[in-house]
Amino acid sequence: MRILHFCMQASFAENYSYQDNLLTEYQHKHGHGVRIVTTTKTRGENGKYVYSEPCKKMLNNGVELIRVTVNSKLRNAFGVYSGMLQQLKEYQPDLIFIHGLCSCIPKDAVKYKKKYNPRVHIVADNHQDAWTTSINGLYSTISFRMFRIGWRKWISSFDKVYGTTSWRVRFAREYYGIPENKLDVLIMGIDSDRLPDDRDHVRNTYRSSIKENNNSFMFISGGKIDKNKHIVESLRAFSQITTKNSSFVVFGSVSDDVKTDFFDLVKNDKRIHYLGYLDSTTIKNYFIASDFGVFPGRHSVLWEEAIGCGLPCLFHRYEEKDHTEVCDNCICIRTPEVNTIKSVMESVLNDKKYYSKLKKNAEKAAKVFSYHDIAEKSVECCYE
Repeated sequence: MRILHFCMQASFAENYSYQDNLLTEYQHKHGHGVRIVTTTKTRGENGKYVYSEPCKKMLNNGVELIRVTVNSKLRNAFGVYSGMLQQLKEYQPDLIFIHGLCSCIPKDAVKYKKKYNPRVHIVADNHQDAWTTSINGLYSTISFRMFRIGWRKWISSFDKVYGTTSWRVRFAREYYGIPENKLDVLIMGIDSDRLPDDRDHVRNTYRSSIKENNNSFMFISGGKIDKNKHIVESLRAFSQITTKNSSFVVFGSVSDDVKTDFFDLVKNDKRIHYLGYLDSTTIKNYFIASDFGVFPGRHSVLWEEAIGCGLPCLFHRYEEKDHTEVCDNCICIRTPEVNTIKSVMESVLNDKKYYSKLKKNAEKAAKVFSYHDIAEKSVECCYE
């Protein structure tokens, strides 16, 4: 099967572990021909945005990449890209996968389906939610109104519109008017083929590097450490627990809005290990070395990666049932207050039977978050 991905709204960076990188790679591993069409916007060695040249190349993972120039900032702002219909006519895909809902690419995809290939399947995904998207400004108001009208015309030609989280499904329904019967969750996950085989060795090695023994109960949290992530509240809760054979690993950049409180907590509790910035591979290894993840604030892709590593976690609850809740593998809370977080920490620390069950369920849930499973689900409409 031939799959064409349009990744026009976000920069595509080669060799990164983002959803558009891994989903396409694992689709190729399943035997599909995969092509990505994107802009020349990418990321440099320091992670900052840069622009490359237009190109057509084969990536190391077997996925074909085409970069095209976007000539107008205004057209780009409203998702109007020229030449997309020609890309479709040239590649003749069996499945069109559009990343992002606020562009006019669905119009081209529907035109291609009606005029050139009525049997082609079309899906899109949504990465927006109310917490990461401006919804009150003039541009937002115009944009949502314009694309809501557009989706009324386009949706009948689509097989599915996926939200990458349970609450992003709701966002697609409320702000773009996508009907419930066309909606589903296609989670982000983990590059399971690159996880280490010897997990015991990883656990011992990474614990030894911070002078923690194998019997210490190790909490972990990280990412962008700011007020929205409630990591400071998590550290404060941990500091109120007197269990000596326990520790808390924290990684990531610290924002100015929490810097004073954060470093005071680290300084005053020797059980807290602040590791600074870590690369993606090292983060996963520390997840494997840890016993319980603590993420009571705003969502990040670290949630899915932690689950994919088989780590039981505390998460912030967004919906009545979130996509993170697979099989009693995690604990979800609505109020990220110190006492609530402390209560969860004490329950996994002190009730060995409860924690053991949570850990076994987390190991089962990890399989669901492998990109092998996600890649299979992403093409399910072609076989129904």
